[in-house]
Amino acid sequence: MADNIDTFTPEVQSAGLNSSAIALFSIQYLDQRTQEKSDYNHSVQVMNVL
Repeated sequence: MADNIDTFTPEVQSAGLNSSAIALFSIQYLDQRTQEKSDYNHSVQVMNVL
């Protein structure tokens, strides 16, 4: 699957006063043969980040 990654976009959103953050991952796969694209978005809450 890693061979077909077209774009990978990591981001971090800090939550502010409550010392946690959210890591966002956006991956787009591209099938070279059919040019079909698949988008996957995932978020992870990370607790106690300073």
